[in-house]
Amino acid sequence: MESISKLRTLCQKPKVSDREDIGMSYQDMLSKYRLGLSIYLTWVFIRFGISANTVTIFSGIAAIIGGVCLGFNNIWIVLIGILFLEIYYLLDFCDGEIARYHKECSITGWFLDWYMLFVRDAAMFTGLAVGAYSVQSNLFVLLCGFLAVLTPILDKSIIGCGWTIISWQRLVEKQDGQLLKLQKYVVDINNQEKLSIDHK
Repeated sequence: MESISKLRTLCQKPKVSDREDIGMSYQDMLSKYRLGLSIYLTWVFIRFGISANTVTIFSGIAAIIGGVCLGFNNIWIVLIGILFLEIYYLLDFCDGEIARYHKECSITGWFLDWYMLFVRDAAMFTGLAVGAYSVQSNLFVLLCGFLAVLTPILDKSIIGCGWTIISWQRLVEKQDGQLLKLQKYVVDINNQEKLSIDHK
C-alpha cells in the first residue's frame, strides 16, 4: 500500500492541476483542509477495497442525515447535521481520489457523483426550511423554504442539461458527423427489421 504522500501525488495532484488549468482554485484554507483530511479516508477505503461508487453513495447518505438533523430545533442536533454535511464534502473528495487511484472512470460514477449534488442540496435546504418553519410558522417562511429547496435543484438541472448538449455537440463535431450517420443507420436497420417481420 502506497504512503499518504504517494497517494496525494496519484489521487489529488491530477484533479487540482486539471481544475486549476480552467480557473478553479484549491488554494483556499477550506480546500486545503479537505484535501489534507480526505486522503486519509481514501487510504482507509482503498485498504479495505471499498469502491468509488460505494463512497459516493455513502456521501449521499451523510448528506441526508445532515439535512434531517438541520430540521430539529436543538443546537446540538443541528451541529451534528453540520458535521454530517462536512462528512459529505470529504467523501465527495474521496470518491474521485479512489477512482483516480484505480484509474477507473465510468458513466455510472459520473452520474452518481452529479446526482449526489441534488441529494445534498435537497436534504440541506429541506432541513433548513423545516427548522425555520418550526421556529417561525407562517406562509412567508413556508414559501421561502419551498424556493430554497427548488432553486438549487433547478440550477443544477439547467447546468446538467447545458453540459449534456455541449457534450453531445462536441461528440458530433469530433466524429465529423459520424454520430448522426450512425443514428440514421440504426433507424434504417430498425425499419428494415420491421418490414421483414411484417412480410413474414
